[in-house]
Amino acid sequence: MNRLLPGAVVLLLFFANALSAAPLELDTLRQQYEKVVAERVTAVYEAGKSDLDTGFAAALDKVIAQSKTAGDLAAVLILQGDRKLLTGGQALPDDDATTPESLKKLRAIYREQLAKLSGERDANTAKLDGPFLEQLKNLEVKLTQADRVEDAAKVMEFRMALKTNPPAAVAGKMESIAPALGASGKGGDDGFTFTQGKLFAVGKMQGDKIIDLTAAEGISDFVDVTGGVSSWAGLRQDGTAVGWHAKSGAFSMPGIRQLVSAQHHFSGHLFGITITGNLVNLVTGEIIIATGNVKDAAIQQNHSIALLDDGTVKLWGLLHEGPVADIQPFPKVAEEDLRDGVAIGATRYRAYMVNVRGKITAWGSGGQTISEFPEELRKVTRITGTGFGVFFETRERDLHLMTVFSDSKVEPIAGTPGLIRSGDESVISYSRPRWNLVYSPDRIRQELNGELAALEKLNGEDLPFFFQKASGGKLTASYLLWLSADEPAAAE
Repeated sequence: MNRLLPGAVVLLLFFANALSAAPLELDTLRQQYEKVVAERVTAVYEAGKSDLDTGFAAALDKVIAQSKTAGDLAAVLILQGDRKLLTGGQALPDDDATTPESLKKLRAIYREQLAKLSGERDANTAKLDGPFLEQLKNLEVKLTQADRVEDAAKVMEFRMALKTNPPAAVAGKMESIAPALGASGKGGDDGFTFTQGKLFAVGKMQGDKIIDLTAAEGISDFVDVTGGVSSWAGLRQDGTAVGWHAKSGAFSMPGIRQLVSAQHHFSGHLFGITITGNLVNLVTGEIIIATGNVKDAAIQQNHSIALLDDGTVKLWGLLHEGPVADIQPFPKVAEEDLRDGVAIGATRYRAYMVNVRGKITAWGSGGQTISEFPEELRKVTRITGTGFGVFFETRERDLHLMTVFSDSKVEPIAGTPGLIRSGDESVISYSRPRWNLVYSPDRIRQELNGELAALEKLNGEDLPFFFQKASGGKLTASYLLWLSADEPAAAE
């Protein structure tokens, strides 16, 4: 079980604040660093600790059995207490006058070996810190030379914070709560304080199906949640994705770093990015991209797009090959036009990419390639697709909506939302102190089972996901999922 070291939460909050409006190059370097640390440091440490815990548990069981035979109830209770702490991933207590000698010896061995593992972890991480800090310094110089002084200053601020609080102090620990912090884009200075919680739901999925939350029972450490036409998935703090699919039933998959937008996938399947950087189908276990460097992805019914750590963008799906492509062909995109990407997104029939120079390109059915966008979209940092509309968030935290039917006009969205979440036909955002419905086509802006009323009761302590899907101008699915530490008012 991952446990945050002292001070780690403070540093993580700084990361979230610093990166909310930081240059995209910084975010890329950070994610590359985290990936290397996860593979070369965290995985090695966790494997060693797992072996150590297993050995200690076996030794405890042996001594517990011996103490029972001897009729030593006091020793049995103390030993069982250590066994429970170990199972729960908690630290062992200090020795005192009541600690049996046999347990003192076991604890001493355990602590010695754990200290050795921790020392090796920190030493291995320190080897990576130097090159990472050097890359940050080089980026400062590059941005300054490009007259991007404000961005260079943010990189310097980030670098200096790392020198004060070395990454080794939190290496391998960021993954457990990164989804919650990264999702807000602010990490708490705007009142968004959600970290983890239980899963709740209201509404119905496609086919008038009731949402089955059985797979989420007893779980209180979800850090993110998403859904599709007939499925939901929650990401736990330890990286396990748990969910339910209307046809396949419950599913669970460990080692997931990030949930992926896939609300309109025809099968209702959901997807995630593993800690090793692969794109995987959470329902079937199929690996979609096995390159080991997937940074982000957006899955739609007829096409998909993914961004790799090196900036390469991949496009695939039925719009590219197959029967659909014969009717609504996707343009054949040259490899050189799929490089240097920093952000991606997708609507039902289009894929979008922003490169390091801030240029936006969109490809769509019917052979469309769109490269001219309004002036307001010069500094896009994030793209959020809906069924037929796309939201662009700029470096200044401005939000603009563009429908697929209007490539020359954008609609500014009031406020500076700290978190945008899309559920096919609907988009919600958090703007202190509550969550709001930002977008839902007028033709389907209605409720089936009190979803909007429930949404209005959620605040910065909650993390919701609102899904709506329409066909023929009528809603075919509408539901709200949300995570909350305690039973919220919305569930009443």
